[in-house]
Amino acid sequence: MERDGLLCLTLACKSLILNLSENIDREDLYGIVNVLESSPNLEALTIIMRSAKSPQFCDWKKRHGYPKLKGSSHCLRQHLKTVRVINLVEKAHESEFLKYLLENGKMLEKMLVEVSKGGGEGRDISQLKQQLLSFPRASSRAMILFS
Repeated sequence: MERDGLLCLTLACKSLILNLSENIDREDLYGIVNVLESSPNLEALTIIMRSAKSPQFCDWKKRHGYPKLKGSSHCLRQHLKTVRVINLVEKAHESEFLKYLLENGKMLEKMLVEVSKGGGEGRDISQLKQQLLSFPRASSRAMILFS
């Protein structure tokens, strides 16, 4: 499959673990959304936020602009049931990505969020929790749990 001049692979996995830098930028979401769109059978997604910044291989912002987190992939409409975020840092674009998953995850049953013990951009953890709980959900069964 090819999209926008890029070769896209289809992943047959039902479970996926993404190890990401906690310093990901908003434009990095483009690649994450591409992975979701390439994973039509995905049922469980785990996102582990690491403290070290990963090297950037491409500057997606310059090449493609910011990602448009609209519409949904096949896995979000048909299969994704569980999302687990480990070591979440309170950044606005991370909240935007979780909102995207909640708004488009029609089969989503559970979102488990473990908030980072360290820093962030100064937002209160209770404010982050309230924001996540206020997002609209495509699935009436979707629960958001915090630890």
